[in-house]
Amino acid sequence: MNMRAKLKKNDLGFTLVELMTVMAIIAILATAIIMSLSSHKKRAEGAKALTELSAVMQNIYLCIADEGTVSSPSNGGVICSIGGAYGSWPSMTGSLTGYTYSSSGFATQPWFYSVTKAADKVSVCCNSTNGRCQKFEDGKKCTATLPLQ
Repeated sequence: MNMRAKLKKNDLGFTLVELMTVMAIIAILATAIIMSLSSHKKRAEGAKALTELSAVMQNIYLCIADEGTVSSPSNGGVICSIGGAYGSWPSMTGSLTGYTYSSSGFATQPWFYSVTKAADKVSVCCNSTNGRCQKFEDGKKCTATLPLQ
């Protein structure tokens, strides 16, 4: 058997080192993709909470203008004492699972309401000082006078 035939016979496969290197690269890429997807899921949940709580703001102002009493936030409870025409507080299900409500001062000015997901340090704060809502991802506490952008 000549040298050329012998070399050809030995070059048919990959070495163990080559296979392990490729597997390590695939594992690193898979980890990066999974980490990226989990952060996008967290942002999407916060955006959904922001959208739902921002929609409540208009109903609160309508209730106050009609001289109703705004109820404390509760899971699916009515917003205004006058009746269901002002809608209900968003239910803490689906993408809002794990969030908890807090609020203060609807009978007086200024007031606020918020939801917080302690596990992810995500909160959405809505207050009368700014007349709007904002999402925070750093565990910041919501207050009636907290400046919102």
